[in-house]
Amino acid sequence: GANGAGKTTLLKLILNELQPTTGKIEIQGVPAKIKSASLFAFVPQRSVMFTASVMANLLLASQADPTKLSALLKQLQLDRYAADLDQTLQPNQLSPGEQRRLGIIRGIAADRPFIVLDEPFSDIDAVNQQTVMQLLRQEAKKRGVVIITHTFDFVTAADQVLKVGDHHDN
Repeated sequence: GANGAGKTTLLKLILNELQPTTGKIEIQGVPAKIKSASLFAFVPQRSVMFTASVMANLLLASQADPTKLSALLKQLQLDRYAADLDQTLQPNQLSPGEQRRLGIIRGIAADRPFIVLDEPFSDIDAVNQQTVMQLLRQEAKKRGVVIITHTFDFVTAADQVLKVGDHHDN
């Protein structure tokens, strides 16, 4: 959907970050407020990074194999962080694209049945967009991947697409 069409609002309702003014949101017949935390890893448009180790920033409250984290860092062209997960990350020295890619790794490391990404390709150059999409397609073999976006550059015939907002055939 286009900017302002309600994609992020719909997402926040599903993730129980917003409450509907009428009706209710259920996931598999269970209220979203009970179900969403265990099902979804959410990667927001802006991933917050802290002045802490790379490992601490990627894991927050989850557990993951350091070898897997290093491999993900290398795959997303963040090699300078892969060799030493204990190095201190300086958020003010990260480009928006690096922050975005680190947030994606954080979402994958959470190891939930679904990973939901809000505009994961903005702030990332074309080469890294391809790399991110390749990683997300790998992840889609193991879990559900939901991408909220207003661009359809990476959509294939095999993808399921839900358009939000006005739809006019031109």
